Amino acid sequence: MKIKCISKKKLDSTKSNDFDKEFYITEWKVYTVYALSIFNGFIWYCISDEVYTFFPRWYPAFLFEITDNRLSRFWIIGFREENTILPFISYPEWANDLYFYGELVNGNSGDPNAIIFSKYK
Repeated sequence: MKIKCISKKKLDSTKSNDFDKEFYITEWKVYTVYALSIFNGFIWYCISDEVYTFFPRWYPAFLFEITDNRLSRFWIIGFREENTILPFISYPEWANDLYFYGELVNGNSGDPNAIIFSKYK
């Protein structure tokens, strides 16, 4: 799945004040989506941004438009529970492991989850 950044800032139509910051993405750049989910009533995409690290970061979908809506052949749907069950779409190692992203973020580029992520990147 590919998305193009249409704005680096909150759009006026957004009902949340949680997005009053500017994000580390480039307008009109196309990004590969590595996971998507729903959080706080918004769809979120996980992409590798301009503050490139060995792990992707989450961004609200309203900052993007979809340029290629084909889902990865590796993706499956999992579910996360936060007061309600929410869909989570990514590759199996991530979709099936509630702690995968936290371990990825807290590790380093040589950790098992980072190696798994780089395989799909």
